[in-house]
Amino acid sequence: AVKRERCAKLIELGNKLEAAYAKEMVGTVREVLFEEERDFDGRKYFFGHTREYVKVLVPVDGECMAADEAGNSRQLSQGMIADVLIRGLYEGFESSADGRTVPAGHGGMYVLADLINELG
Repeated sequence: AVKRERCAKLIELGNKLEAAYAKEMVGTVREVLFEEERDFDGRKYFFGHTREYVKVLVPVDGECMAADEAGNSRQLSQGMIADVLIRGLYEGFESSADGRTVPAGHGGMYVLADLINELG
């Protein structure tokens, strides 16, 4: 019982530290390696990681098109690297593999971002 209680406290502390770290990135430009399209709360996003392993979501349409800062549409794809402007935290829900709705990242934190430009 003590082991479970301590483990739960450490997980909670880790989540708080992760959220604080992600909040520090709001308003900054980061390079992201995009991995896949995901659905969150009925909306489509392309998911990736920054060099610092922060989980990033960029809103896309049904064809994985995202608008950049100039209003141009760019298609995101797996393995693409692009600069994004981190604009806030995403603390909503996502669908799990078995169809349940769970906290996004299974307790982890995501940031919402806007595409700036395509690097490669």
